[in-house]
This record gives sequence, C-alpha cells and structure tokens, in this order.
Amino acid sequence: MGKLFSLDNPFWRSLNTVADMLILNLLYVACCLPVITVGAATSALYAVSMKLASKDEDIYVTRSFFRAFVSNFKQATLIWLIFLGIGAFLLYDLYLVNVLYNLQWLEVVLLILCGYYLLCISYVFVLQSRYENTFGKTIRNSLLLAIANILPWSLLIGGINVLPLLVMWFQPGNMPVLIPVMLVGGYAASAYINSKIFNRVFARYHTKEEEV
Repeated sequence: MGKLFSLDNPFWRSLNTVADMLILNLLYVACCLPVITVGAATSALYAVSMKLASKDEDIYVTRSFFRAFVSNFKQATLIWLIFLGIGAFLLYDLYLVNVLYNLQWLEVVLLILCGYYLLCISYVFVLQSRYENTFGKTIRNSLLLAIANILPWSLLIGGINVLPLLVMWFQPGNMPVLIPVMLVGGYAASAYINSKIFNRVFARYHTKEEEV
C-alpha cells in the first residue's frame, strides 16, 4: 500500500509530468503573446521540456522557464526576427509564383526551401536553449543538423511541429477543438515528444566528442 502512494510510483510520476507540462504550456502561450518574444519563449519551452524528457532531475518548471527565458532573450529574439523575416519572404514568393506567375517548377523549389526552413527552425531554438554558442554557430549547427538527421528524425520532428497547422488548413472545421487543445497543453506536449527525439539525436554527437 505504501508503494501505491509513493511519489516514485510510475503513475504519480506520470501525473506530475502532465501537471508540469500544463504549467509549461500556460507559461509558453503567455510569453508568446507579444510575438517578438516567441524566440525566447520557445527556447525556454525546450530548456524545460528537454529536462522533463530526460528525467535526470526534478525541476521547478516556473523558475526554470523564466531563468531560460531571460538568459536566452537577446540571442533568441534576434534569431526569431531573422527567421520570421525569412519565413515572410518565402511565403510572399510562394504567393507570387503560385497566384501571379503560375510557375510550377519554381513553386516546387520554393516548397522544398520552405520544408528545409521548417526543419531548421525546429532545431535552432533547441540548440539555443541547450548549448552556449555564438549566434552564427547556433544557426549554422541548426542548418547542418537538420540535413544530417533528415531521415528519420528531422522529418519526424518537423511533422510533429506542422501537424496542427496542416489539420487547421485541410480541416478548418476542427479548429474550435484544436485551438483550445493547443492553448491548454498542445505546445508543451509537442515539445516533450520532440525533446525525446532531440535527446537521442544530440547523444550521438556527445558520444563522438567523448571518443575524440
């Protein structure tokens, strides 16, 4: 009976993780509202979710989130503004090519670039949250890791990230359900699943570094 109510019981640990993710999701959504802070908020989201996914230590979600938010704010915001500009440029080009000029071959090229862009942005804020590095090296590493791990991990991570957008685009009738789900816990749940994959990906490179 004592084991049933022990905090080390898998059931209670899982319940505690769910509660942590609900709090984390609330913090993330609130800190994304100014828009310009999305980069810092995403870095903080992954700083916490990577620790939750690794289960190496017990953490205080709120304290850890704001500590990562503040420490990553300057560089993560700059990265976010650059990627935001690139994303806007790609979408505008897609609009021109698809609507005004109807150049199918160029549209295919732009769609491939958009896919690579989504993979890179999936990596860059995780790298920002996990490693102390220069602005240029953080972006460079995101470009390299997205390609080096494209099968299957990068595509899987990118698919998890864009799945809600695809559902809203192709099945807009589900938006009244999907949006509240994302606001309550969807972002943290996606980050938690991705963090499991990122921990696996990064472990490969840590092992190589240790061998060298």
